[in-house]
Amino acid sequence: MTALDRAARAVGEHLDAPGAPVSVAAYHSAGLTWFAPLISRLAETGGPPVRCADEDVAHADFPALAGDYDLVVAHRLAHSPPWPADRLTAIPLIEEPLYVAMAADHPLAVRERLTAADVGGWPWISVHEGFPLAGVLTAIAAAAGQPLEIWHRINEFTVVASVVAAGEVLALLPGRTTTPDPRLALRPLTEITAARHIDILTRPETLHRAAVRTVLDVLRTIVA
Repeated sequence: MTALDRAARAVGEHLDAPGAPVSVAAYHSAGLTWFAPLISRLAETGGPPVRCADEDVAHADFPALAGDYDLVVAHRLAHSPPWPADRLTAIPLIEEPLYVAMAADHPLAVRERLTAADVGGWPWISVHEGFPLAGVLTAIAAAAGQPLEIWHRINEFTVVASVVAAGEVLALLPGRTTTPDPRLALRPLTEITAARHIDILTRPETLHRAAVRTVLDVLRTIVA
């Protein structure tokens, strides 16, 4: 057997190996919601081992993570620039609504839907600059005709939920990946399309691996 034949066979075995480990990265709320079910489902079905990591990065930094992980769960706002198609494959998962979160006894909690004018005069929690969701707060401020008063900057949604539940501040929380909490009320906005797209980013060649395709299929089933 020639060296070229041996190399070709080695590559083929690598691509077809169903039990090769697969690395998955996700931002915090996606990891909180989907990592445990993904690991459990793969273990139950004899799927490949999965290696999970949380990565809280700005929107522009998600594509680079595909160089370190096989699958990257990323999110972007509807008006955000698309992912770079020249070097990445982007696989849509879901479109997730974003709601205004407040304490359950907040004065606005009695309303079923809110306008920008309703929420514009209250203090807010924002994410850090450059992170997804900041653009929605900018849109709310523009629709309300006044800048929002930002009291805190917190990226981790579980921390955001705790702070919101304890006081008068408002925040944006996702509708599908927020852990239910009786201390919170979540209300939609009427004038602004507040939603984010959740996608899986990967290098095109990574999808040639059987183990990666298995993990991808299981993850899509869990999310759906």
